Amino acid sequence: MINIKLILHIDNIDIDATKSKGTERLITLNKAVAILATQWMLMSSGAWAHDYWIMPSDFDPSPGTLLEAGFTASHQFFVDEEIPNITDFRGFLVLPDGREISLPYQRIAPTNASLLAPILGEGTYTLGAVSTRPEYWSTTRSGHAPGRKRESADGISTTAYVKSVKTYVNVGQPSEAWRAHLGHAIEIVPLNNPASLKTGDSLTLKILLHDQVAAGAEVYAVYEGFESKDHEAPVSTTTDAQGQARISIDRPGLWLVYARVEREAAPDSGLDWHNDRAYLLMKVAPNGQEARP
Repeated sequence: MINIKLILHIDNIDIDATKSKGTERLITLNKAVAILATQWMLMSSGAWAHDYWIMPSDFDPSPGTLLEAGFTASHQFFVDEEIPNITDFRGFLVLPDGREISLPYQRIAPTNASLLAPILGEGTYTLGAVSTRPEYWSTTRSGHAPGRKRESADGISTTAYVKSVKTYVNVGQPSEAWRAHLGHAIEIVPLNNPASLKTGDSLTLKILLHDQVAAGAEVYAVYEGFESKDHEAPVSTTTDAQGQARISIDRPGLWLVYARVEREAAPDSGLDWHNDRAYLLMKVAPNGQEARP
């Protein structure tokens, strides 16, 4: 069993979740998370337009190390902007043999939450975060607000948001763990290893919604350095009848692929819309550099 010491750093306050300091006054983990959740709510008046990703500190880590990765939400691609509401997300790691373990949040900052991933040996690792419950945002006559429309005097409509976030990293010789279907409410399942791509390759993927293929899902891809206007993406497509789409990779570096499925809610649900989003981050090798199999 792997024991990972959890320390949260919040506004220059260190919270050691493995110690008891007697009568010394400590902030508990639950209170710390509540503080950050409140902060997130105050900061995130436009949260429905955010995109999400997990950025590792190293895409070529060594076995026997701990890999730190930052989980963020942002209006700007590849720029850490705001900490996600981590009370609604579970961090996880898929090991090269396909086993999944949970990852606690190790450090919390205004722009991201850090996860520590144990790199135990060679293979392909998947770092991720997934919604543990929907987030509700409502359109009101005075703008957008968190929560359901019934909680506002001038609420018009409510959308429930659910997300799945993955990042793929090869350590030495790749394994087949990238194939894993994790059963998220919405999920990008790659059909070739995202961590082994080089310029000129393509990524083929399948979008699943509640374990069913999502035909007609919107799929986008953006590369680091792309200057977007109104949050546009340089690559856009939709899934076919089998829920599959293909993304052509024309340059090296970081790529974020994301999918969106928006649909009307059931009349008796108290909601108006469901908006489910899945994200996949990868680093593409330059053309001419041998990619891992």
